[in-house]
Amino acid sequence: VTVIAALALSAWVDHRRDADTQVQHALTRLQEETRVLRAAWSQFHDARSFQRFVDEFCRQMTTSAPPGHHIAVFDADGGVVVRAHERAGPKLEHLMGDSAANGVRTFGLDGEQFATYSLAIDNGASLVVAVSLQPVKEMLRIQGISRAAATGVLVVVLFGVTTVCLL
Repeated sequence: VTVIAALALSAWVDHRRDADTQVQHALTRLQEETRVLRAAWSQFHDARSFQRFVDEFCRQMTTSAPPGHHIAVFDADGGVVVRAHERAGPKLEHLMGDSAANGVRTFGLDGEQFATYSLAIDNGASLVVAVSLQPVKEMLRIQGISRAAATGVLVVVLFGVTTVCLL
């Protein structure tokens, strides 16, 4: 029982560490992407030109960006000036704007977690990039099942060897 408890605790600690690492990795990627987009913003003279750039940027990223990836530019009053996807919806955009205003790095919407990063651009406007953490959570779930199965096999072998030795 002690060995099983130690294995279970070790698996749980590894799972938590992996989850934290994956979220931090997602935030780092968002930070880099946001900085690239801010540099691009400085090259355009109006929101319409930047909107065309963002649309093309997203088309180029479709194979590499996970589903649930969103980009928005908010003006000083919190209105959306540029959006990457029409499917973002007002609730998501509102939470993205709030995260920018409050420095929040993750938020939940309808049971789904998002990582977000924002940068001020000009005249009180902010650029916000958010991505769903659902693919990360699914990968962690699969890893958890794999670890549980490996631990289960180890426990069965341990009990089998112990039983044989005692007999």
